[in-house]
Amino acid sequence: MREFVLERGDRDGIVLLYLDGQLRLGVVEQTTRRSLSDAIGVIASEGGRRIALDLRGLLLAPDSSGLGELVAAQAALSRADGRLAIVNAPPKLRNLIAMMRLEELLPIYDTEDDAVRALAQSPAA
Repeated sequence: MREFVLERGDRDGIVLLYLDGQLRLGVVEQTTRRSLSDAIGVIASEGGRRIALDLRGLLLAPDSSGLGELVAAQAALSRADGRLAIVNAPPKLRNLIAMMRLEELLPIYDTEDDAVRALAQSPAA
């Protein structure tokens, strides 16, 4: 089974997640065996409502199934009144998000600082 590693940090009340590996359907987190959307749902259930997901460790640009995982992750956060911000998205993913007109649902930031600043100003608690 294909796996990714998800490292967690916190900064100013924002959960920082660093994904290393692939973001595609059927790929699970190495230690928990959860999909990305399930892992984010667990974090939301534990009180993490504002999450910045850093994708600089991607091995391959996500395909449409990877985009589906991001939408599912945002949906899990939305159910908890939370927000997801994407950091360091590869050009292919940026283009896919723009083509699908998902920029408002999946905002992309060039730096972790920009994402933290935007999430800190969001109404999610």
